[in-house]
Amino acid sequence: GGDFFDVFPVEKGCTGLVVADLSGKGLSAASEVATVRNMTRYALYTATTMADAVTQLNQVLAEQNLLTGFATLFLGTYDHALRTLTYVNCGQEPGLVWRSGTGEVEELRPTGSVLGGFAGSVFQQEVVPLFRGDVLALFTDGMTEVGATRREMLEIAGITRLLRECAREGTKIAEGNRAEAITAALIAGIDAFGEGGARDDIALLVGVVQ
Repeated sequence: GGDFFDVFPVEKGCTGLVVADLSGKGLSAASEVATVRNMTRYALYTATTMADAVTQLNQVLAEQNLLTGFATLFLGTYDHALRTLTYVNCGQEPGLVWRSGTGEVEELRPTGSVLGGFAGSVFQQEVVPLFRGDVLALFTDGMTEVGATRREMLEIAGITRLLRECAREGTKIAEGNRAEAITAALIAGIDAFGEGGARDDIALLVGVVQ
């Protein structure tokens, strides 16, 4: 399908994080993953700001009709020294941050429209401070749409509840294994709620601040 994630170095001490979902199904969506993935990297490497990078990327995708539909995308860069996340959310599900200090979950909401759908769209960037032990979860709508029926789905509230529970339990696990354990617990919770798993593709990226 068209769901994917990407993690890559942007510059020394800074890591790029991407979670995206291409509209459509099957080979047509999967074939466009490489286009969005590689063009996103290039735009981020060459633009002055992340907002400019995504705005320019959207313009090229829309003007040149490089996508059969559109993409939702969460692009972030994590500064390891400052412990800050700079992000642009292009119509993607909100990223979630579990705060180790309070146990609360914050949403990183969209800062612009879907990617490649409309020429001339402008995107904003946000900067979020992170702290040691915080948990970041980025995901596509295959997670929020999990449910035994279309009338009863997890939605953001359900994923928030699961993340709060999994992150709290994760504090009992050695720091180096925490992200993997939280990811496995989230997937197990999704499978249980959906009574057999998800009906759509899922991309999930979990990180724990060191």
